[in-house]
Amino acid sequence: MLGAPPQPGREWIGWVAVAFFGIAALAWGRRLFDRRPLIVVDAQGVLWRDFSDDVIPWSRISGWTMQDVVTTKFVCLDLVDAASFPRTGMASMAGGANRGVGHGDAQIHVTGTDRSFDELVAAMQHFRPA
Repeated sequence: MLGAPPQPGREWIGWVAVAFFGIAALAWGRRLFDRRPLIVVDAQGVLWRDFSDDVIPWSRISGWTMQDVVTTKFVCLDLVDAASFPRTGMASMAGGANRGVGHGDAQIHVTGTDRSFDELVAAMQHFRPA
């Protein structure tokens, strides 16, 4: 006896998993070969390529906070008119859900970089307008 036959209609779970992990693999592969800086904080604003390929100008950042989620620390940005901002990165897909639980419009983490969270915070404090 080989067991019960598969139940019709449940195959979609497998296809959803294949699609999700396929998209994740493409994003990871893109990051693996992309040699541009992932995070840049300077006088113009904040660039975080996981969120967008465009710099978020300081004038579009209404505030920011530091938060911990399990073992990962984030700088969470609140944006002026976030709906108009051109989001292109993988992290932007969860933006609405993260905003809904109080994590701002863009959540920057240093995972996968050669810098520390403290360096990110120090750069934010140094370059933010008075």
